Amino acid sequence: MSRIVTGADTARYDDAATVRVQLVRGSLEVRPRDEPGVWIEVSEVVGEPLEIATDADRVSIGYPSIGWDGWIKRLASTDSTDLARLTIYVGSGVDVSAATVRAEVSASGTTGDVDVSTAAAPIRATRTTGALKLRSASGSVDVQAHTGPVNVTTAAGGVTIEGELPRVTVTTVAGDISLRHGGGASLLTTTTVSGATRVRLPAATRLELEARGVAAKVLVDGQQHSSGFGATRLTDGAGERVLVSATTVSGDVTIERRDATAVTGAAEDEPVTEP
Repeated sequence: MSRIVTGADTARYDDAATVRVQLVRGSLEVRPRDEPGVWIEVSEVVGEPLEIATDADRVSIGYPSIGWDGWIKRLASTDSTDLARLTIYVGSGVDVSAATVRAEVSASGTTGDVDVSTAAAPIRATRTTGALKLRSASGSVDVQAHTGPVNVTTAAGGVTIEGELPRVTVTTVAGDISLRHGGGASLLTTTTVSGATRVRLPAATRLELEARGVAAKVLVDGQQHSSGFGATRLTDGAGERVLVSATTVSGDVTIERRDATAVTGAAEDEPVTEP
Protein backbone atom coordinates (compact mmCIF):
# COMPACT_ATOMS: atom_id res chain seq x y z
CA MET A 1 0.00 0.00 0.00
CA SER A 2 1.18 3.55 -0.65
CA ARG A 3 0.07 7.16 -0.54
CA ILE A 4 1.39 10.31 -2.20
CA VAL A 5 2.20 13.33 -0.03
CA THR A 6 2.33 16.76 -1.70
CA GLY A 7 2.34 19.00 1.38
CA ALA A 8 1.82 19.04 5.12
CA ASP A 9 0.34 15.71 6.19
CA THR A 10 0.37 13.02 8.88
CA ALA A 11 0.29 9.22 8.82
CA ARG A 12 0.20 6.52 11.49
CA TYR A 13 1.37 2.89 11.30
CA ASP A 14 1.02 1.09 14.62
CA ASP A 15 2.38 -2.23 13.32
CA ALA A 16 5.63 -0.82 11.91
CA ALA A 17 8.92 -2.27 13.22
CA THR A 18 11.26 -0.51 10.78
CA VAL A 19 11.16 2.75 8.84
CA ARG A 20 13.41 3.97 6.03
CA VAL A 21 13.59 7.50 4.67
CA GLN A 22 15.21 9.06 1.59
CA LEU A 23 15.48 12.84 1.27
CA VAL A 24 17.35 15.26 -0.99
CA ARG A 25 17.20 18.51 0.97
CA GLY A 26 15.37 19.60 4.09
CA SER A 27 15.46 17.79 7.42
CA LEU A 28 14.53 14.58 9.22
CA GLU A 29 13.95 14.47 12.97
CA VAL A 30 13.42 11.17 14.78
CA ARG A 31 11.79 11.21 18.21
CA PRO A 32 10.29 8.62 20.58
CA ARG A 33 6.62 7.87 21.16
CA ASP A 34 4.86 5.93 23.92
CA GLU A 35 2.87 3.75 21.56
CA PRO A 36 4.32 1.07 19.25
CA GLY A 37 4.87 1.69 15.57
CA VAL A 38 5.46 4.95 13.71
CA TRP A 39 3.74 8.32 13.55
CA ILE A 40 4.82 10.57 10.64
CA GLU A 41 4.44 14.34 10.46
CA VAL A 42 5.35 16.01 7.16
CA SER A 43 5.60 19.78 7.57
CA GLU A 44 6.81 20.81 4.11
CA VAL A 45 7.24 19.37 0.62
CA VAL A 46 8.81 21.39 -2.20
CA GLY A 47 9.22 19.96 -5.70
CA GLU A 48 8.58 16.27 -6.25
CA PRO A 49 6.03 14.75 -3.87
CA LEU A 50 6.89 12.08 -1.35
CA GLU A 51 5.52 8.57 -1.32
CA ILE A 52 4.79 6.67 1.90
CA ALA A 53 4.66 2.93 1.26
CA THR A 54 4.14 -0.05 3.55
CA ASP A 55 5.33 -3.63 3.16
CA ALA A 56 4.49 -5.94 6.08
CA ASP A 57 6.01 -4.22 9.15
CA ARG A 58 8.22 -1.78 7.18
CA VAL A 59 7.35 1.81 6.29
CA SER A 60 9.23 3.58 3.47
CA ILE A 61 9.21 7.34 2.90
CA GLY A 62 10.84 8.65 -0.26
CA TYR A 63 10.61 9.65 -3.89
CA PRO A 64 8.83 7.45 -6.44
CA SER A 65 11.33 8.42 -9.16
CA ILE A 66 14.28 7.09 -7.15
CA GLY A 67 12.72 3.84 -6.02
CA TRP A 68 14.15 1.46 -3.42
CA ASP A 69 16.49 -0.79 -5.42
CA GLY A 70 19.99 0.67 -5.20
CA TRP A 71 18.38 3.80 -3.78
CA ILE A 72 21.30 5.04 -1.68
CA LYS A 73 23.69 5.14 -4.67
CA ARG A 74 21.15 6.86 -6.92
CA LEU A 75 20.17 9.33 -4.24
CA ALA A 76 23.79 10.38 -3.67
CA SER A 77 24.23 11.14 -7.38
CA THR A 78 21.13 13.32 -7.81
CA ASP A 79 21.38 17.08 -8.31
CA SER A 80 17.69 17.69 -7.63
CA THR A 81 16.52 20.63 -5.50
CA ASP A 82 13.56 18.74 -4.05
CA LEU A 83 13.02 19.49 -0.37
CA ALA A 84 11.01 17.93 2.44
CA ARG A 85 10.89 18.39 6.20
CA LEU A 86 9.47 15.71 8.41
CA THR A 87 9.43 14.32 11.92
CA ILE A 88 8.90 10.66 12.65
CA TYR A 89 7.93 9.42 16.09
CA VAL A 90 8.98 5.81 16.66
CA GLY A 91 7.97 3.33 19.31
CA SER A 92 10.36 1.36 21.48
CA GLY A 93 12.75 -0.79 19.46
CA VAL A 94 11.75 0.54 16.02
CA ASP A 95 14.78 0.63 13.69
CA VAL A 96 15.39 3.64 11.45
CA SER A 97 17.36 3.80 8.18
CA ALA A 98 17.83 7.09 6.33
CA ALA A 99 19.80 8.48 3.38
CA THR A 100 19.96 12.12 2.33
CA VAL A 101 21.89 14.41 0.03
CA ARG A 102 21.79 17.69 1.98
CA ALA A 103 19.01 17.07 4.49
CA GLU A 104 20.22 17.12 8.09
CA VAL A 105 19.23 14.21 10.33
CA SER A 106 18.73 14.24 14.10
CA ALA A 107 17.56 11.54 16.48
CA SER A 108 16.74 11.89 20.18
CA GLY A 109 15.54 9.40 22.77
CA THR A 110 15.19 6.45 20.40
CA THR A 111 15.82 2.84 21.46
CA GLY A 112 16.14 1.02 18.12
CA ASP A 113 19.09 0.86 15.74
CA VAL A 114 19.73 3.96 13.63
CA ASP A 115 21.51 3.84 10.24
CA VAL A 116 22.13 7.18 8.47
CA SER A 117 24.00 8.07 5.27
CA THR A 118 24.35 11.63 3.97
CA ALA A 119 26.45 13.41 1.37
CA ALA A 120 26.77 16.87 2.90
CA ALA A 121 24.65 17.39 6.00
CA PRO A 122 25.16 17.16 9.76
CA ILE A 123 24.02 14.13 11.76
CA ARG A 124 23.09 14.43 15.43
CA ALA A 125 22.00 11.87 18.02
CA THR A 126 21.12 12.60 21.64
CA ARG A 127 20.20 10.16 24.45
CA THR A 128 19.80 7.31 21.99
CA THR A 129 20.07 3.62 22.89
CA GLY A 130 21.00 0.88 20.43
CA ALA A 131 23.45 0.60 17.57
CA LEU A 132 24.35 3.71 15.56
CA LYS A 133 25.80 3.45 12.04
CA LEU A 134 26.49 6.92 10.64
CA ARG A 135 28.15 7.87 7.33
CA SER A 136 28.78 11.37 5.97
CA ALA A 137 30.98 12.70 3.18
CA SER A 138 31.44 16.21 4.56
CA GLY A 139 28.92 16.80 7.32
CA SER A 140 29.73 16.71 11.02
CA VAL A 141 28.65 13.86 13.31
CA ASP A 142 27.65 14.71 16.89
CA VAL A 143 26.56 11.96 19.31
CA GLN A 144 25.69 12.89 22.90
CA ALA A 145 24.68 10.69 25.86
CA HIS A 146 24.45 7.54 23.74
CA THR A 147 24.28 4.01 25.13
CA GLY A 148 25.45 1.30 22.76
CA PRO A 149 27.90 0.65 19.92
CA VAL A 150 28.72 3.36 17.37
CA ASN A 151 30.20 3.09 13.87
CA VAL A 152 31.05 6.33 12.04
CA THR A 153 32.62 6.92 8.62
CA THR A 154 33.25 10.44 7.33
CA ALA A 155 35.64 12.23 5.00
CA ALA A 156 35.98 15.82 6.17
CA GLY A 157 33.45 16.26 8.94
CA GLY A 158 34.42 16.35 12.61
CA VAL A 159 33.20 13.52 14.85
CA THR A 160 32.17 13.88 18.50
CA ILE A 161 30.86 10.89 20.45
CA GLU A 162 29.97 10.84 24.15
CA GLY A 163 28.22 8.25 26.28
CA GLU A 164 28.38 4.69 27.57
CA LEU A 165 30.22 3.16 24.64
CA PRO A 166 30.98 -0.58 24.66
CA ARG A 167 32.36 -0.42 21.11
CA VAL A 168 33.23 2.48 18.82
CA THR A 169 34.73 2.47 15.33
CA VAL A 170 35.49 5.80 13.64
CA THR A 171 37.11 6.30 10.24
CA THR A 172 37.85 9.79 8.89
CA VAL A 173 40.18 11.45 6.39
CA ALA A 174 40.61 15.00 7.68
CA GLY A 175 38.01 15.32 10.39
CA ASP A 176 38.99 15.53 14.07
CA ILE A 177 37.75 12.75 16.37
CA SER A 178 36.65 13.36 19.95
CA LEU A 179 35.51 10.40 22.09
CA ARG A 180 34.33 10.54 25.69
CA HIS A 181 33.54 7.18 27.27
CA GLY A 182 31.50 7.26 30.44
CA GLY A 183 32.67 3.95 31.88
CA GLY A 184 32.75 0.18 31.57
CA ALA A 185 34.84 -2.14 29.43
CA SER A 186 35.17 -0.84 25.90
CA LEU A 187 36.88 -1.28 22.55
CA LEU A 188 37.61 2.03 20.78
CA THR A 189 39.07 1.99 17.26
CA THR A 190 39.94 5.13 15.28
CA THR A 191 41.50 5.62 11.85
CA THR A 192 42.33 9.01 10.34
CA VAL A 193 44.83 10.63 7.97
CA SER A 194 45.31 14.13 9.32
CA GLY A 195 42.61 14.66 11.92
CA ALA A 196 43.48 14.84 15.61
CA THR A 197 42.19 12.06 17.88
CA ARG A 198 41.18 12.85 21.47
CA VAL A 199 39.90 10.21 23.88
CA ARG A 200 38.65 10.91 27.39
CA LEU A 201 38.17 8.05 29.87
CA PRO A 202 37.26 7.73 33.56
CA ALA A 203 40.19 8.00 35.99
CA ALA A 204 39.77 4.38 37.12
CA THR A 205 40.51 2.82 33.73
CA ARG A 206 42.96 0.14 32.71
CA LEU A 207 44.17 1.52 29.41
CA GLU A 208 45.50 -0.83 26.75
CA LEU A 209 46.69 1.37 23.90
CA GLU A 210 48.11 0.66 20.48
CA ALA A 211 48.72 3.75 18.37
CA ARG A 212 50.26 3.74 14.91
CA GLY A 213 51.37 6.87 13.07
CA VAL A 214 53.86 8.37 10.61
CA ALA A 215 54.32 11.90 11.94
CA ALA A 216 52.07 11.97 14.97
CA LYS A 217 52.49 12.60 18.68
CA VAL A 218 50.94 10.25 21.24
CA LEU A 219 50.14 11.77 24.64
CA VAL A 220 48.62 9.90 27.58
CA ASP A 221 47.60 11.85 30.67
CA GLY A 222 49.84 14.72 29.63
CA GLN A 223 52.94 12.62 28.99
CA GLN A 224 54.34 12.14 25.51
CA HIS A 225 55.02 8.53 24.59
CA SER A 226 55.86 8.82 20.92
CA SER A 227 56.64 11.31 18.20
CA GLY A 228 56.97 10.10 14.66
CA PHE A 229 56.86 6.85 12.74
CA GLY A 230 55.97 3.50 14.27
CA ALA A 231 53.74 1.86 16.86
CA THR A 232 53.24 2.93 20.46
CA ARG A 233 51.96 0.33 22.91
CA LEU A 234 51.04 1.06 26.49
CA THR A 235 49.23 -0.83 29.25
CA ASP A 236 48.60 1.18 32.37
CA GLY A 237 46.15 1.63 35.24
CA ALA A 238 43.59 -0.43 37.11
CA GLY A 239 39.85 -0.77 36.69
CA GLU A 240 37.66 -1.52 33.70
CA ARG A 241 39.66 -2.43 30.59
CA VAL A 242 39.46 -0.02 27.69
CA LEU A 243 41.29 -1.08 24.55
CA VAL A 244 42.17 1.83 22.27
CA SER A 245 43.51 1.24 18.76
CA ALA A 246 44.39 4.49 16.98
CA THR A 247 45.81 4.63 13.45
CA THR A 248 46.85 7.96 11.92
CA VAL A 249 49.29 9.54 9.49
CA SER A 250 49.86 13.02 10.87
CA GLY A 251 47.08 13.63 13.39
CA ASP A 252 48.09 13.63 17.05
CA VAL A 253 46.56 11.14 19.49
CA THR A 254 45.69 12.39 22.98
CA ILE A 255 44.23 10.24 25.75
CA GLU A 256 43.17 11.64 29.10
CA ARG A 257 41.87 9.80 32.16
CA ARG A 258 39.98 11.84 34.71
CA ASP A 259 36.56 11.95 36.29
CA ALA A 260 34.06 14.66 35.51
CA THR A 261 30.36 15.30 35.64
CA ALA A 262 28.12 12.64 34.18
CA VAL A 263 27.64 12.52 30.42
CA THR A 264 24.36 14.23 29.61
CA GLY A 265 22.58 15.45 26.53
CA ALA A 266 20.33 18.41 25.91
CA ALA A 267 17.02 18.91 27.69
CA GLU A 268 15.08 15.67 27.55
CA ASP A 269 12.31 15.28 24.99
CA GLU A 270 9.16 13.66 26.33
CA PRO A 271 7.67 10.86 24.24
CA VAL A 272 4.48 12.09 22.63
CA THR A 273 1.01 10.60 22.47
CA GLU A 274 -0.78 11.27 19.22
CA PRO A 275 -4.51 11.89 19.05
